[in-house]
Amino acid sequence: MNRETVMATLALYESMIADGTINEFTEDTSAELERAYDLRVEMKDGFDEARTGLSAANAGFIATFEALEPVPEEPEDGGDDGGAEEPVVDDRKVEMAEKTLMPKIDKPVKIPYTWPGTVDELEFWSANPAICAVTSDGVLLAKSRGTTVIKITAKPNGSFYAFAVSVVA
Repeated sequence: MNRETVMATLALYESMIADGTINEFTEDTSAELERAYDLRVEMKDGFDEARTGLSAANAGFIATFEALEPVPEEPEDGGDDGGAEEPVVDDRKVEMAEKTLMPKIDKPVKIPYTWPGTVDELEFWSANPAICAVTSDGVLLAKSRGTTVIKITAKPNGSFYAFAVSVVA
């Protein structure tokens, strides 16, 4: 039974009840009405669940883009800087094989990142700590079902790694 049929059946029975056409329900009319109401509830629950999923995904994408920092532009002149020494470039990077982690609520998970320096040189950030917080030493604390973005920034050079976290029950 599709949505239009369910809605039409409900409207028909509601109008028949209102104008007194149906004074007594037979077993068949009761079963059909009950089935129509059940389908209506299932459809509403399905739409609500889809809407919640889309909202969470949208929030995750927005947080990901907000977490990304612009790449600094190179000087345009490209000329000689007067013989000054080249600055030492710190090209170390935070790396991680996974692009998404799925921790469970109330089960702390250490982020499996690699960094050639110390943890004190890193900053951990969560786009939505109500869904999943992160400690200063890189442990995820899943709090409620949903999706958020975690960002690990290397303080010495500003490089970072951002990834999605989908908290499951």
